[in-house]
Amino acid sequence: MAMHSPSQVGFQLSPVSRTPSVKNSKRSTLGGRNSTFSSDTNAESLTPVGGEKKSTWPKGKKPYIALFGGFLLMFNSWGLVNTYGTFQSFYKSHLLSKTANVLIPLIGGTQAFFILLLSFIAGRLLDAGFHRILAITGGLLITGGMFLLSISAGSGGKDEGKYWAIWLSQGLIVGLGMGCYFVYSSQVVASWFPRRRGFAIGVAASGASCGESFIPSFLPSYISAYDSDSLPYTALPYPPAAPTAPTLTRALLTIPHPTPAGLCYPVMFKFLVARYGFPIAVRLVATVVGLTCILTLFTAFPDPSAPLRKPTTWLSLRAWADLHAFKSKPYVWYVAAISWVFLGFYPIFFNLENWAQWRGIGVKEDVAAGTGGLAGEGGFRTFYFLSIMNGSSTLGRVGGAWLADRWGALNVHIVMTFLAGLFIMTFWVLTSNLASGVAFVVLFGAVSGAVIGLPPACVASFLSENDQDRLGQWTGMMYTISAPAALVGPIIAGQLVMSFGYLPIFGWSGGCLLLASFCMVVARYLAGGLKKWTAMEVSLT
Repeated sequence: MAMHSPSQVGFQLSPVSRTPSVKNSKRSTLGGRNSTFSSDTNAESLTPVGGEKKSTWPKGKKPYIALFGGFLLMFNSWGLVNTYGTFQSFYKSHLLSKTANVLIPLIGGTQAFFILLLSFIAGRLLDAGFHRILAITGGLLITGGMFLLSISAGSGGKDEGKYWAIWLSQGLIVGLGMGCYFVYSSQVVASWFPRRRGFAIGVAASGASCGESFIPSFLPSYISAYDSDSLPYTALPYPPAAPTAPTLTRALLTIPHPTPAGLCYPVMFKFLVARYGFPIAVRLVATVVGLTCILTLFTAFPDPSAPLRKPTTWLSLRAWADLHAFKSKPYVWYVAAISWVFLGFYPIFFNLENWAQWRGIGVKEDVAAGTGGLAGEGGFRTFYFLSIMNGSSTLGRVGGAWLADRWGALNVHIVMTFLAGLFIMTFWVLTSNLASGVAFVVLFGAVSGAVIGLPPACVASFLSENDQDRLGQWTGMMYTISAPAALVGPIIAGQLVMSFGYLPIFGWSGGCLLLASFCMVVARYLAGGLKKWTAMEVSLT
């Protein structure tokens, strides 16, 4: 059995060795396995009974290959969901301009819903060792759904989109595939990095923001890479003429690659749709999705020494739902907190571009016609607000995870969630010019990265080390319970915008995140109080 570090419930162990006790060497109360751990633990190592010390960082290349695989899994799950804001802008202004505004966010909400809804199934299959099946199924569904999306709008002309076909392909099919990837990404890296679990999960989670962000200095060469002999970008008609195969190959292969963000999805879609039209732009994005999904088959593999839990039968409720989890009051309160997070979090991303235009601090582009504004005006493009926010989110995911390994995952999550709600209720409301708008998206992006990236590490802290083989199932159940919130949150926000304008979104999203931080404080208190540097286990008996 794999030997792991003591669990942390939102705190860090003291570097001073603890006195041996019965509690710290007890058998697992959940897994039913005859495993015993030494109680002589410190901040740097763990000594299994009769074994040698575990190093802080795993040795060899396999853990870091798996870490890259987890990054790619997140790149093709939440990275695509967070890209939907760019698709939504195109749909509202061009492809589905006659469709009710409340229905368009439903496509992105459906993706988020199915990612979370299927998490308990994916988590349980991962705990039983069926990661390969999830990788293949998820890759086929995501790639196939994106290719189906490319044929759902005819030539991509004005109002040629079929809403039901776009919802079915991008919302349902792609969402089902993402559901195979999401929990997989955190579980695979957690198995390899027991002493730096929070940081490793944060690095994997940064794949979501890399899938949606960009590096501004690369854009000129990025655009010119598609077809250097064509007319200037803004002079192209829409829909453009079909490109030749060599041109498409050049469009993919000559993009500079100094960072994973160089192949980000919103930038690809934004510039390719004006260059080649919606169908071909989506097919090129789908090609990148397919290639990276294939790569996960050879990189995203869990630690083979980690214990597996295979039920005697898959037809019983106990095989899929671990009811012991709901005997843990801290876990229950934390699940409530994550539900509040998903109610208010993604309406910000989905509505940011339209809000910036409404506030008068940015110009929304007509993506189909090029880089010009909708009315031909010049100015700061609203697209860059979302891209800057997503870029700073990468720092938040990695930085928050680094802090979590030192101060405790739940402690850091409480602070970041509270700051996110506070920034919305104050900073965003008071934004009146371009400078304050950019400052808001940078600050909120940084804290939001930690908000959305830390939940798996927090769930791991609620499990004793003897029960870390339940991490996938507990994380999956948490996300499945919060799935309805992710579906209705953007719909509620869309209805608020239609009825009252953008101002109510500040109260809705900010209030949801502040309520989430309150639930986290309750979970932290129930897990052992608010004392600093205190180690304890959550008892489920």
